[in-house]
Amino acid sequence: MLVDTHCHIDLFPDYRGVLARITQGRVATLAMTNAPSVYRKCVELTATNPFVRVAVGLHPQLAAERASELPLLISLIGETPYVGEVGLDFSEADHEVRKTQRRVFEKVLDACRAAGNRVLSVHSRRAAVEVVAMIGSGFPSRVILHWFSGGLSVTEQAVRLGFFFSVNPAMVTSARGCSIIATVPRDRVLTESDGPFVSMGARPAEPGDVHAVISHLARAWSAEESDVRRQISENLRSLRGGSPGDAWPPPD
Repeated sequence: MLVDTHCHIDLFPDYRGVLARITQGRVATLAMTNAPSVYRKCVELTATNPFVRVAVGLHPQLAAERASELPLLISLIGETPYVGEVGLDFSEADHEVRKTQRRVFEKVLDACRAAGNRVLSVHSRRAAVEVVAMIGSGFPSRVILHWFSGGLSVTEQAVRLGFFFSVNPAMVTSARGCSIIATVPRDRVLTESDGPFVSMGARPAEPGDVHAVISHLARAWSAEESDVRRQISENLRSLRGGSPGDAWPPPD
């Protein structure tokens, strides 16, 4: 089985085609939402696909304009074990925007601490140090650092804290991405497409495109691709740990 822990299925124009290819390729897929108001619709769109689960999120780049949706987000965190996309994005220098992002992310973390046993996919562009510090030690849920680009020191700190790292096709073509992959233990690595925001040539990446990441990891680890796929599947099950049980990911 393939694994995609970060994909925006609802943002594909042909989401039905994407869902069909997920089933055909047997890709255990965690679908992100960028605003809590679209969560229930995304659940409805994917309800018949056993390979897909939906996370509820509020993307940090939307945190300021969608701050009114924060109460809905907190409420939904009580209903689903999957949370994402959440986090910080400091690519914009505006102090007030960053302040709002921190406030929203802290509320998300508080809700996850209260609920416990959640799986979070966390955005941290140009804010890796702040994100890792805000989550801190003893956090009672599992954290995936999505498309992480922090330096060596904060990467090592995140490893010590037990965080996972999801790798997409864009990361394996960058020097920073390859450096992070080389630093992270194999049992903390997951794969993601981040479709449709990552491109594969002239088209958006889809969950099946995690094949490209598997191939890179096989070379980097001097391993067979089948062994890498098995490791990633085991990592997903380890990540979920004691998450409220449903049949996801489906049996191989």
